[in-house]
Amino acid sequence: MRKLIIAAAVATSVLPIGAAADITINGQSVYGVSIDSINLSGGHLTITTSGTGITLGTSGATTTPTPTPVPTATPVPTATPVPTPTPTPTPVPSTGSCGATPSNVKMLTALNYGSSDPQYQVNLTAGMIATSTFRTLSGTRTEGTFSLANLSAGSQYSKRMWISKCPGGEPIPNLYGMCEITANIQGTMKFTQDSDKFWVCVMEGGQDYSLNMQALNCDGGSRCGLHRNTAYFSW
Repeated sequence: MRKLIIAAAVATSVLPIGAAADITINGQSVYGVSIDSINLSGGHLTITTSGTGITLGTSGATTTPTPTPVPTATPVPTATPVPTPTPTPTPVPSTGSCGATPSNVKMLTALNYGSSDPQYQVNLTAGMIATSTFRTLSGTRTEGTFSLANLSAGSQYSKRMWISKCPGGEPIPNLYGMCEITANIQGTMKFTQDSDKFWVCVMEGGQDYSLNMQALNCDGGSRCGLHRNTAYFSW
């Protein structure tokens, strides 16, 4: 049961008790009000109603506001997991079109072909092949020698030197097999870019080659070093 006190003049129309009506208070309408009683006293009109959506008092009506709906929170999207990048495999060292370098080949500094190298120390272990790549000169008839020797006079083991197209590969074809030598103490290989010569390792100009060295029968637990020497002549 609620009471509404209105400090205003009473309209001329009279509603019977129990009647359902629409009431406008201060410009706000309340619909479907059931009037239980009407009482005018001391200049105040008191209407007792039921079933209304208003709060009744002594100095006017206050409409119960409709609560503002609480907005539904927007779901936070689940972050897409960042895929773990696939590690880039470490490339196997290769030389040109030769493919992967064999695991027992140790790549040395490339030869400065055409410039003499009086002595270059090469450290080896049993089964290892030490290789220096080089490119022959174009437009010349360069020739010279590759030689090897023991690091010390007491070193007694066989050494092998050969020229191949790829690091650690087979010796290049030669009519007299002059592109490979073996020696116990020291040995020398003659080479040329003059195809008219014999009894010498013949190479073509402007091509890539590999100079390979290997200790054949040294103690596996020691270092089997050698000295490499190169000499060139051009005309």
